[in-house]
Amino acid sequence: MHAKHRSPSNHPAFATLHGRRSPGAAATVLASKLAGQRGGTPRKVGALAAAAALAAGVVVGTSAQAETDFSVRIASGESKAYTDPSGIVWAPDAHYDNGSVYFGGGNVAGTKSDRLYNRHRWGQFGYNVPVDCEGTYKVTLHFAENVMNRKGKRVFDVAAEGTTRISKLDVYAVAGSRAFQRSFDVAVKDKTLNLAFRAVVEDPMVSALEVTRTTSCSSAPAPAPTTSAPTTPAPEPTTAAPTTPPPSTTAAPAPSGDAVERINSASSSSYTDASGAIWTPDKGAVGGNVWQGGNVDVVNTTSDALYRKHRWGMSGYKVPVPEAGTYTVTLHLAELVFNASGRRVFDVTAEGALKVDDLDVFAAAGGANRALERSFNVPVSDGTLNLGFASSQDDPMVSAIEVAPAGSGGAPTTNPTTTPPPTTNPTTTPPPTANPTTPPPTTDPAPTTGFPNASNTGVPAGTQLESSGPITVTQNGAVISNKLVSGDITVLANNVTIKNTKVVGGRIAAGYGSEQSGLVVQDVEIDGQGKVRSWSAIGDVNYTCLRCNIHGTGSGPRAANNVLVQDSYVHDLCCYEVGDHRTAFGSNGGSNITLRHNTLDCGIGGCSSSTSFYGQWQSDNVLIERNLFNTVSGYCLLLDERITNARALDNVFGQKYNPRCGGYGTHVDRSSTHVWSGNKLEDGTPVNN
Repeated sequence: MHAKHRSPSNHPAFATLHGRRSPGAAATVLASKLAGQRGGTPRKVGALAAAAALAAGVVVGTSAQAETDFSVRIASGESKAYTDPSGIVWAPDAHYDNGSVYFGGGNVAGTKSDRLYNRHRWGQFGYNVPVDCEGTYKVTLHFAENVMNRKGKRVFDVAAEGTTRISKLDVYAVAGSRAFQRSFDVAVKDKTLNLAFRAVVEDPMVSALEVTRTTSCSSAPAPAPTTSAPTTPAPEPTTAAPTTPPPSTTAAPAPSGDAVERINSASSSSYTDASGAIWTPDKGAVGGNVWQGGNVDVVNTTSDALYRKHRWGMSGYKVPVPEAGTYTVTLHLAELVFNASGRRVFDVTAEGALKVDDLDVFAAAGGANRALERSFNVPVSDGTLNLGFASSQDDPMVSAIEVAPAGSGGAPTTNPTTTPPPTTNPTTTPPPTANPTTPPPTTDPAPTTGFPNASNTGVPAGTQLESSGPITVTQNGAVISNKLVSGDITVLANNVTIKNTKVVGGRIAAGYGSEQSGLVVQDVEIDGQGKVRSWSAIGDVNYTCLRCNIHGTGSGPRAANNVLVQDSYVHDLCCYEVGDHRTAFGSNGGSNITLRHNTLDCGIGGCSSSTSFYGQWQSDNVLIERNLFNTVSGYCLLLDERITNARALDNVFGQKYNPRCGGYGTHVDRSSTHVWSGNKLEDGTPVNN
C-alpha cells in the first residue's frame, strides 16, 4: 500500500493537524472520525487512517497484514513529508526534544535518497516516539557526515530506554561522507520509545530514524538487544509500509497544581520539573524562532532543562484560560546568547497593557545562564490571555510561561525564592557586569568597537538623492552617483563607479552575461526589502565594495574572481525558506578574493555560516583579515578543502548569537595548509585551526 500514499498535506482533513509538534493523538482521533464519517469499506478506512497517521510520523496499512506491522519513519530536520525513490514515505520531523537543524545539499554517496541524508538534527537532543503497545521494536538510525571531514571530530553515544545501544559512534570513521545506518532492538514497556543522543566529542546528529515492531503486542519482553555494526553503508530501506491501525497515543498531560497553563517554550515535548510540575509542549506562540542551548548549567534553578532553550523573535503568545478573571503570569527566562548587559532589551504587554518595561535579562539576573522570573497580574475578559513581546534592543525571548488564577498559590515552582518586582534588580545577585561563577578570561577581550555599522557605512548623512528606476550600465567609465534606485543596477561595462547611492528592492549585478572589470561600489546602501530572495546583494566578479551597508537581501556579497570587500556592514538578511543556504558573504570558487575589516552577520535560519568559501570549484589566494563574524547557525567561517593559499588573520568571532560564534562552532577549515594567526572569540579566547 505504501506506493499509493500521498503527502498528508494533500488530504482534506490534514489542515486540522498541520503544524502541530506531536500530532499522534490527533491523528488517531482523525482516523476514527474519518472512518465513522465515511462508513466505507475496510480498505477505504485503512487508507484514511494511513493519511491521518502520517501526520504523526506513523506509517500504517490495511488489516490484511500481520499484527506485528507497525512502523514510524521520521525524516529528521524535515518540515514536510518526504517520499524516497523507492516510494517509502518519511514523515516530517516530530517527537524530538531539543536540538537544532542542519541543512546541507549535493549528492550523498551510498544512497539514492540524497534529501534524506542532506540534513540532520544535531545538538544535545532526544526523541520520544509513541508506539502502539508494549513489545520489541527495531530501531534503525540513518546518518551521513555532512560537516566533519576527518575521524575523531564527532563522536557520540545513542541510548534507548535509558541503556546505551551505540557507543562512541564516529560516522566519518565508519563511512566517510557516505550514507550509513545502524540498527538495534529494544524492549518498550510504556508505549513511548525514548532515544537520547549524547556527546563524546562535538554534537551528536541523526538524519532519519525508523522504528518497527518485531513482536506482537501480546509477546513477552524482548531478550537483550544486539547492536549491528556495519562497516559499509547499508542499502536503501525496502520495508513495505505497515498496515495496522494508527497507534493510540495520549495527549500531553494538563498542567499540575493551581496553574491553568504551563508552557515549555521552544520544546516539542512536555517536561516535568524538579518540583513535579508538568509543562506542556510549546503552543500559542505568534511567530518567532527556536534556540537550543545544549547541556549548559543554569544557575538559580534545579530545573535547568526548562531554561536551556527559548523562543525568540515572537510578537506574542495567545494562551487559553478557562474563564474571565484575574490571572498571575510568570515568565521564566535565562540569557543564553549574550554576554553583556544592554545587548537584549524588550517589553512585555498583557491584554494591551505594558507589564514589563525594558527587561534586560542579563542585567536583571546578574549574568548569563542564570534563571530569572518576572510575574504580574492581568485581568482577562474572555477566554484568551494575549501576551505581547516588543523589541527595544535585539529580539525578545522567553523560556517558559506559567499562568495561574491570581491568589491561587500557583506561582513559580522552579525557583523557591521570591521574585523581585520587575522594576528593581535583586539585591542578593552580583552586579550585572560580573558573573561570580565563572573566572575572568585570562586573555584580553577582542575589540568589537570600531567595526563597520550603520553609522559609518552606506550613503553619507545629508546626501541628496535623485529617484531612479532600474539602471543598466553599458558605457565604460560611467559614474552612477547620488541616486535612489528602485530595482537592480546591472553592470555590463568596464571601470564603472557606483557611489553615494541607495538601492531599494534590488541588487547590483556585476558579471552576468558580460565579463566586466574594474567596478567600484562605495558608500552605497543596498536594501533588498525582501524582494532579492534568491540572489546575492552584489555578485560576482571583478568588483570592489567599500563602506557598503547591505541588508534585506537573501545573502550578502558573492565573490568569484578579483573581489575586494572592505569596511562594509552586512546584516539583517531575509527570506529564509527550508533548504536555503544563506551567508553574509559567500564564494563558490575564484581567485584573488579579499575580505578586510567588515561586519558580517548572518542572523536568520538557514545560514551555512557567516562567511562561506564552498568547495564546488577551486579557489586561490584568499585573504580574510580583521573581520567581525556572527551567525545563528552553522559555523562563522567555512573554508572547504579546495581552497588554496588562504589566510585568516586577526578576525573576531563574535558571540552575539552563540557562545561559540556559530551554532556548530567558530569555523571549519578542511585544509591543513591554510594560515591562521591572531584570531579570537569576542571574549578574547584564541581561535586556532
